[in-house]
Amino acid sequence: MNVLALDFGLRRIGVAVGSTESRIGFPRQALIRDGDVLEKLSRLIEQEHIRTVLLGSPVKRDGSPGDIHIALKLFASQLQHFSIPIILVDERYSTKIAQAKLREVNIAARDQKSLLDSLAAQVVLQEWLDQ
Repeated sequence: MNVLALDFGLRRIGVAVGSTESRIGFPRQALIRDGDVLEKLSRLIEQEHIRTVLLGSPVKRDGSPGDIHIALKLFASQLQHFSIPIILVDERYSTKIAQAKLREVNIAARDQKSLLDSLAAQVVLQEWLDQ
């Protein structure tokens, strides 16, 4: 089964795609949150034969909802239109893990921005696939 992971943000959405068969997730180009984002996601879901969407839910250290919780819930309701399961997953520390991975391969902080969101989505996806 093909799975799409999204690292939701107010400006960008990190994207990763993986399979429960291969148990490997791959980052894709992040999407800008604009008027076309749902159309872009629709094409991706169709092209990649996605059967489940993992939506990273930002939570604070204590487990309470993050600051963008309301915007995330609205976005999650918009994703229901795709008629496939939407699973909210804890994305706590995914960005920090992604930043550490980029530092390991010597990618400068100024160059990380374009990669960070989708790598964070890949971290969320990989953790889910590994469970």
